[in-house]
Amino acid sequence: MVVAVLHAPSFRQLIRRPVTAGAGPGERAVSPGLIQSPEELTPEWLTRALRFAGATEQARVVSVELDAVGKGKTGSLFRVRPQYRQAESGAPASLIAKFPGQPGAVRDLVARFGLYEREVHFYCSLAVRAGIRSPRAFVAAVDDTGRTLLLLEDIANAAEGDLARGASLRQAGTALEHLAAMHARWWDNHELDTLSWLPARNNPQTKAVIDAVPARAWVDFVKRNSAWLSPSAAELVRRLAGDRSVLERLSRPPLTLVHGDTRINNMMFSGEDGARLEAVVDWQSVMRARPGVDVACLLVNSLTPAERRSAEANLLPMYLRALHGGGVEGYSLEQLWMDYRLEILNELNQVVVWSSLGLGAGGDTTAVTRLFAAVDELELLELLPASDGTGSWRSRFGLGRRRPAFR
Repeated sequence: MVVAVLHAPSFRQLIRRPVTAGAGPGERAVSPGLIQSPEELTPEWLTRALRFAGATEQARVVSVELDAVGKGKTGSLFRVRPQYRQAESGAPASLIAKFPGQPGAVRDLVARFGLYEREVHFYCSLAVRAGIRSPRAFVAAVDDTGRTLLLLEDIANAAEGDLARGASLRQAGTALEHLAAMHARWWDNHELDTLSWLPARNNPQTKAVIDAVPARAWVDFVKRNSAWLSPSAAELVRRLAGDRSVLERLSRPPLTLVHGDTRINNMMFSGEDGARLEAVVDWQSVMRARPGVDVACLLVNSLTPAERRSAEANLLPMYLRALHGGGVEGYSLEQLWMDYRLEILNELNQVVVWSSLGLGAGGDTTAVTRLFAAVDELELLELLPASDGTGSWRSRFGLGRRRPAFR
């Protein structure tokens, strides 16, 4: 059975209808069905989809123009521009259709983690109440075989952040304020535990992928990259082989809803200074975890090293104030700094794992370069269990000598 999930006309509540259900009153209730490719996105299908979603009542789509957008490896995105026979107020001028990525190793791995289904479930269950703006979903569908489709609002008045150039400190600060609102909304909220599709950071799929990587992969990574890895970074990579402590610590309460991939190119901005956050996109990696997952992913991947250092001193305390302003208690700057650095360790481990699977560094080259700059600076080795096997931590709080002069 395919489940299509669409917004009501007010876009405030979700309507669930199995596509096998009988039609309701009028043509609008006819489910569009789950298509698998842009070639199947016909005027007839789009007419049914928009009526079923409550986005149109009488307008009929007579032609569709499709343009590929983005360069993502994990999904195929198309801008959809419908032409209508009958004008109707509120009929969308453009939409974004998201299909699974092109066949290959990346798509296979994404499917193994269930990321396509996870994003559909996010739009089904959480998007309209997540506490942060995401595109409206006209169609969010998945069937028993894992085939998925998203038909989303096109945030036409905004542009995605520029990862290659790097985010501005203003953009990063705005993003952190919005993330703090979402994190506070779901802080230690046990409803998240009831969502079987929403994994923790240490989910079984992640651990299974890591466990399947031979221990020599970490040593081989150091050998391949010895020309630019500092001695401390090389030792850190070797020590990560077989380590599960980082994932476990990022999965201990307090947990909240995290996006999981908060690089600036997954955010849409507008305004004269380009720093008004209109929406956060690409929810495939949404999960339950400690909030430092989102904070570190944003700052380390999206800022130049010099601006990241400034952000660590200025924006981390600002984020914490926003979190406390949302009602969170008992979470300190020291805990945030610890979680922030633990997530950097986790991202370093991901780079090694993706590389061992023949997937390159698992991300944009610029972002990976920024990650390794942070690895060199933040003395992360002290966060791993002591090398003498006692399991003790080198630092009780993991503050390190590179702890910023927080402001």
